[in-house]
Amino acid sequence: MKKLLIILFLLEGILITAQNPNNWDTAWVNSYGGPSIDIGKDLKETSDKGFIIAGTSSSFGNGNTSFYIIKTDSLGLHQWSKSIGSGNNDIAYSVDIANDGGYFFSGISNWNVQSGYDGYLVKTDNLGNVQWSKNYGGNDWDFIYNSCLMPDGGLILCGETYSDSKGGTDAYLIRTNAIGDTLWTKKIGTTGNDAFYGVEQRNNRIYVVGKTFNVINNKSDASIYKLDFNGTILNQDFYAFAITEDHEYKDLHLTNAGDVLLCGKRTANSNPYYILRKIDTTNFNPINSVSTNQNFYFESILEGNNNNIYTLSPATGGLGGLSALYFRFDQSFNYLNNANFGGVNDDEAHEIIRTTKGYAFVGWTKSYGIQNNSNDENVYLVVFNKNDLVNDYFILLNEFQDNLPMVGLNENKINLQKVTVHPNPISMVSTIMFEDDKLDGKTINYQLFDSQGKLVSEENILVTGKHILINRNSLEAGVYFYKLKINSLVISTGKLSAD
Repeated sequence: MKKLLIILFLLEGILITAQNPNNWDTAWVNSYGGPSIDIGKDLKETSDKGFIIAGTSSSFGNGNTSFYIIKTDSLGLHQWSKSIGSGNNDIAYSVDIANDGGYFFSGISNWNVQSGYDGYLVKTDNLGNVQWSKNYGGNDWDFIYNSCLMPDGGLILCGETYSDSKGGTDAYLIRTNAIGDTLWTKKIGTTGNDAFYGVEQRNNRIYVVGKTFNVINNKSDASIYKLDFNGTILNQDFYAFAITEDHEYKDLHLTNAGDVLLCGKRTANSNPYYILRKIDTTNFNPINSVSTNQNFYFESILEGNNNNIYTLSPATGGLGGLSALYFRFDQSFNYLNNANFGGVNDDEAHEIIRTTKGYAFVGWTKSYGIQNNSNDENVYLVVFNKNDLVNDYFILLNEFQDNLPMVGLNENKINLQKVTVHPNPISMVSTIMFEDDKLDGKTINYQLFDSQGKLVSEENILVTGKHILINRNSLEAGVYFYKLKINSLVISTGKLSAD
């Protein structure tokens, strides 16, 4: 594919101009963050044609991670930012614009480490100042992954819950009013893991997608439900490309013609492959379906100009490995074109939207930004000010180093037991060292969770003197959170990195 990368740097008021000899379309590439890991998960266009971004930061805030909120102008240039959180682990997945011009940010928080994660909703004014926050959940772990603004100014929140579930997790819906009070909750589950990842509403109907455990073949089917505004299920549909594979829908989009676009992934032999489907909204009858053996999947989907369909994928094939990859199809899913966005390191995109001027997507980048040579992620925003997306772009780069209050790792632990971890990032074997030898001879329950709060490993380890040894094993690169317990008592939590 013919591509040319011409860079314009805009940093701290210094402008170095560059020419666009081919008169190509312009893509504004923006990064924001600090010296640690900062990730963008969702965005909306604001009334001034700028953007509000919801993400997560381990560079700034009061805890291990905090909600990271960024407001930009129409080109993605930084206007203000905030870090919001409870003081422990807070992860923002979604943003909605409230009827009063403020913002709703939703995600998860383990503000109470004894009970684990809860759904977490924060309401701010139009400058990001917190007006109130609410927690949602039961006696176990509860997660909110997405949200949708309702006509009455409230929200539909969707995710998954372990609290009083029928099996592993139940798919989870919460309807709130405009001040965050719960109007109703809905749990849909089997004996396995069920979850919702995307939600939209139209014409007094709620559409929500995710995965449902199939008790016959012990695999997950991609699922879509239609409900009324009171939470009554009106229709449901389950899709599987092959009975030996796991399937899930990651996103949906309601088209102007009244159909539903669906995207997601199926997993075969640990390899992800994409799913694309179009169904009607009445009976969920299939209109078009595409699933190939290309080794990537789609996280976001929308209808664009000329009824073209745009999808967004975290995919290999860029200059540095992972890249932000968009695909353009016609309305029958015939392939039109694609383009990678990214630099010499890994870059990933999570959400694409159509704007009044063109398109924009948000994710994270290791290629751009100021990370103090740590190669950690920065929030990544790409803005296209045009009506359609083609292959060749004139790239204008803006790298913004945020100056929110910094938080060090040693400030983020519960003070029940002070510990240090060395080395961190974790090597083949790392040591968790306690402040004194009072725990010598006791057995510690060590749990490790990924950045979405999912348990990835657990073991019981005998304390020798003042320390325990933890093994990296097959842990993939990324950010993790550990929890140390004696019986049911949490004695410490903290953050680990793996390079």
